[in-house]
Amino acid sequence: AKWVTSFGAFFSIVSGITSWRIAEMIGTEIPPTFIGFVASFIGIVLGTYLGKWIDYLDTKYKRAA
Repeated sequence: AKWVTSFGAFFSIVSGITSWRIAEMIGTEIPPTFIGFVASFIGIVLGTYLGKWIDYLDTKYKRAA
């Protein structure tokens, strides 16, 4: 997908693995792999938009200086 950034992919990996491990340690009714998958999907969306917002602010303030 063209809208995904590398920061979003990194954020997705970190959030997916972290939530999966926490769900395994806690022991939930929902399968930990599903929790990791959902967290990974949310992470790629949030991470992409967060990365684009950071790039926008970086360009905005570099131009002002």
